Amino acid sequence: MKKRKLFYTVVISSILTLGLSVQAFAATTTSNHTPLSQQTMDKALEKAKSTPSSETLKELNKTLANKKVVNDPKTSTAKSLASQISSLSAISSGTYPTRKGVILVTDDKYSGIIPLGHGAIVYSASEVVEALNTGVVIGKNNWDTTRNACAAGTVTSTTVDQDAAAAEWCKSKVGTPYNYDYYNMSTRSKFYCSQLVWASFKDNYGIDLNTSSYDISVFGLTASAIHPTELLTNDNVAVTYRNNWDVN
Repeated sequence: MKKRKLFYTVVISSILTLGLSVQAFAATTTSNHTPLSQQTMDKALEKAKSTPSSETLKELNKTLANKKVVNDPKTSTAKSLASQISSLSAISSGTYPTRKGVILVTDDKYSGIIPLGHGAIVYSASEVVEALNTGVVIGKNNWDTTRNACAAGTVTSTTVDQDAAAAEWCKSKVGTPYNYDYYNMSTRSKFYCSQLVWASFKDNYGIDLNTSSYDISVFGLTASAIHPTELLTNDNVAVTYRNNWDVN
């Protein structure tokens, strides 16, 4: 009898502990773009370095390499975007961007951050705003000569003024620390490179430049991270420049 009581006590205690654990986990997660538990984060970051994610990156690079390059439709001399989409009028590499608010990406590896590429937003002909391991900074707009590979694009549904405002929003974050919690896209107290650019259009215009390529699902909840290449492979952006982009 005592043994049976002890058994029931252990079972009930285990059920309560499990329930509290699940409840605690649920409390640390809500919907998309919210931070998960540290254990889940660690697994997610490991996944980002694993072979499956390498295959995901190859697919992203292939998508970008196959996307048509067009002249920036927001420049005064450019034809309309629709008239440029045909294969006959699409251009091979395009013109390197100097217009404020154009998105830049490279697949070059950067030290101090997960080596999967980098993204920034053009601020002027000579400057970009970017998030490095030291935080959000003003960098040089010289990626066409200092990067092995580089690509650029513009959000198709925004105006020139809105693009410029997005770049100003990014500049207002200069000095903000780097975000190593890649699946915490909701925070605005720290940024990683592609999260900074994504947030500037998401927060100001409701335009989501992310795809589901790096989404992970845990207990029916989805957490998202945005890779720099996704800034150009999503359907809301037209590629206006691409140089030496490798699909591998």
